[in-house]
Amino acid sequence: MAGLVRDDVLVGADWLAAHLHDPNVRVIEVVVSPAAYNEGHIPGAVLWNVYSDLKDANYQLVDKAAVEALVSHAGIARDTVVVFYGYAPAMGLWLMKLYGHPDARVLNVSRETWQAEGHPWTTDIPTPAPTKYSLSGEDDSLRASQSHVEEAIGDSDCAIADVRTENEYRGERF
Repeated sequence: MAGLVRDDVLVGADWLAAHLHDPNVRVIEVVVSPAAYNEGHIPGAVLWNVYSDLKDANYQLVDKAAVEALVSHAGIARDTVVVFYGYAPAMGLWLMKLYGHPDARVLNVSRETWQAEGHPWTTDIPTPAPTKYSLSGEDDSLRASQSHVEEAIGDSDCAIADVRTENEYRGERF
């Protein structure tokens, strides 16, 4: 895997461009709307919509069965290197790590930079061969419950990073 920016998390654009046809690499664009994806995306990239694929009607993470179906539909197997990009690549990375996938990464450039650098771009929608991938159970060390967060408030040995938007923080959205 030479050419990785940081070999446990980040993938450089040149590395990904060189591996677009590698059957053991799956690219996932994580978005909030399919509009940009439909206008163009990295060749072979599968679309995951945050709101319709990763969250339920109550804005909670979908259950393990739904994640397994999503992963299988995307053609991901246990030995697949999964590279996320788009609006919410960290969410895709975290989700795969939460369920024990051994090799999930984030593209180290935006979709705009990918295009501006002249890397391949397409409007073709891929249809990967589905897989049967049984995910591990949730890794509790990667997810804090509400009670854990409440206990950490005011604890000087703990830092809490709130990644919500301002509207989410104020309760105006979700």
